[in-house]
Amino acid sequence: MNILMTSLALAVAVPAAAQTVAAPAAEAATASAPLAAGTVHKGQLVKDSNGALLGTVDKVVLAADGSVAAVKMIFGVRFVAIPASSLTLKDGVLVTSLTKTQIGKLA
Repeated sequence: MNILMTSLALAVAVPAAAQTVAAPAAEAATASAPLAAGTVHKGQLVKDSNGALLGTVDKVVLAADGSVAAVKMIFGVRFVAIPASSLTLKDGVLVTSLTKTQIGKLA
């Protein structure tokens, strides 16, 4: 009887555990992969996560490995460097996870 109950419990538990939902591979790769230098260019739009236009890229700053380290743009009356770690590329537009307040504090 114990063997039957254990088998029944495993039969119910194993399929339930296997039903975890994974993020689609394309989204996972986009979120974690560094931006390649060829995908970011001067004049490209930069928006916040709500879709509000923040400005355009004035300069692309590259890391030693050739990936994008930051983008510089005019925000208000000064240049700011938005770190690439806060940027994603969506339909050709750079979208930052930073708020306008956070961007205003950047150097």
